[in-house]
Amino acid sequence: MLITFNNTNNYILFIWLNENVNPKLNLIVMLYNNHFSLTLFFLFVLTIGIHDCIAQTTYTSTDVPIAISTSDPSTISSTLNITDIGNIGDINVLLDIEHTYINDLIISLQAPNGTVAIIVNKPCGGDDNIVMIVDDEGASSLPCPPVDGGAYQASNSLSGFDGLGLSGTWTLTVEDTASGDGGNLNAWALIVETACNAAAPVLAK
Repeated sequence: MLITFNNTNNYILFIWLNENVNPKLNLIVMLYNNHFSLTLFFLFVLTIGIHDCIAQTTYTSTDVPIAISTSDPSTISSTLNITDIGNIGDINVLLDIEHTYINDLIISLQAPNGTVAIIVNKPCGGDDNIVMIVDDEGASSLPCPPVDGGAYQASNSLSGFDGLGLSGTWTLTVEDTASGDGGNLNAWALIVETACNAAAPVLAK
């Protein structure tokens, strides 16, 4: 888009907005003066960040596998330390749990600041094993057993983690509420979308 201003002193100001450079806006300004025999002009380009971009990263816990006892009701915890800095825009949890009678299980996620959400709460009935992604935008109906690796909504929304800082130690807790059945926490991971900051305005003459 070109905008032109003219005045009686023969100064002409040209402003060109390049709106097609994503995710930035290029503003080009030229001041033209033909009042004298010599033509003078000044040109600078201002690059402005319009919006933040989004980066998605998967962080996989190495604190696995962990056995879930068959003898007594038990609780296990696994940690994931993240050193990247950023604020969470969206978070999903990948689960791989081997366990007979998964209706015994209550699974929760705790953020570094102490925020906790129960993400799976005694699913299905006497079915075995969990291989799924817990995702607020996933399907609302959970198949039994949930072993197809699909994305399904959490028992309690993950939105309480949105906006929190990413860096620190995350903890996944699996509570087995009954004896007689057990298994293993084989793997888990966080799939996180964070905002990556746009570059600061740059002035080039």
